[in-house]
Amino acid sequence: MSRPSWYRIWKQHCPNVVVQKPRTDLCFECQSNMTTIAKMAALLRDEKKTRVKECFDHLNRVKTERGHYHGVSILFFLRTMPVPKYECYY
Repeated sequence: MSRPSWYRIWKQHCPNVVVQKPRTDLCFECQSNMTTIAKMAALLRDEKKTRVKECFDHLNRVKTERGHYHGVSILFFLRTMPVPKYECYY
C-alpha cells in the first residue's frame, strides 16, 4: 500500500485521531508543572524550591525514558532492515 493511500484511508476511517501539534503533546505532569511555574510568584521560597526540584526530577525521568525509547526504536529499525547481499570477487 502506498503512503498516500494509507493517509487517505486513515483520514476516511479515523478522522478524530490526529498527531498533536508541538508543545501540546505534554504529559499531564508537564502541563501541571507549567501551570505551577506560571503561578509561583505567590508561593513561599521553600515551596518554590520544592516545585522546581519536582519539575527537574520529572524532566530527568522523561529524558531517560526518551533515551531508552530512542535506543529501542533504533534496534527495531536495524533488525527490520534488509541485509544487503554482497558478492565476493576473490
